[in-house]
Amino acid sequence: MKRRPPKALFVRLFLILLLLNGSPAAAARVVKLFYIESSILSSRVQYSILLSDNFTIHSASPVFSYREYRSGRTRKLNWTERKFAYNFRQTVSRDSTSVRIVLSKYPHKPITVKFSGKHIRPYITIKGKKCRLEKIYIKATGNEAWPSVKYARVTGFDTVSGQKLTERIDR
Repeated sequence: MKRRPPKALFVRLFLILLLLNGSPAAAARVVKLFYIESSILSSRVQYSILLSDNFTIHSASPVFSYREYRSGRTRKLNWTERKFAYNFRQTVSRDSTSVRIVLSKYPHKPITVKFSGKHIRPYITIKGKKCRLEKIYIKATGNEAWPSVKYARVTGFDTVSGQKLTERIDR
């Protein structure tokens, strides 16, 4: 079976080719937003956004996810991972200044990615406060093939006080 390069590698190669051709779209960039890590996996799932050089969205689905290993290697999520574990919906605002992300496993905890100048930040509500999302930790049992999720722990920083906040979400 032939191994396919991960999506992140395709994006990088595409951007390099555009730069070599001098295209105006060449100045696109990938910005990491947040990640999900699990108690039974040594890698994490990274959520990133593809933007133009002037930090604007140029697609209806700019957010994408991929597996990232400690070594820095990345790979595209397989169908099972996308469908059953890390699936999400995204909606770009009409003025293209924000993206709303809803993780399929936690639809009651929407994430809003906001653009302010050259700053791109994911926000989520933790303990009733607006926070800048850092990560989501999944406590699971079982094995990698079919884990059972016990709870999720959402971690972020309060936008007013800067205090680190954590909220546990039981399944």
